[in-house]
Amino acid sequence: MDLKLSPNAIKVLERRYLRKDEEGRLIETPEQMFIRVASAIAIADKQYGKTDQDVKNSRTHFLKL
Repeated sequence: MDLKLSPNAIKVLERRYLRKDEEGRLIETPEQMFIRVASAIAIADKQYGKTDQDVKNSRTHFLKL
């Protein structure tokens, strides 16, 4: 994944959205965060009868946005 994030965008992600451990150290990269969010959105398709392959395709689609 080739993210084109400004230095300011990276700072915002680090301060607000990336996962941290109990001591406040970052344990997630921006790429991992985007994968986590895309997966969480795509999994909702399961509730509407979509197959595992459909969910995987949705996740891939969301990552390309």
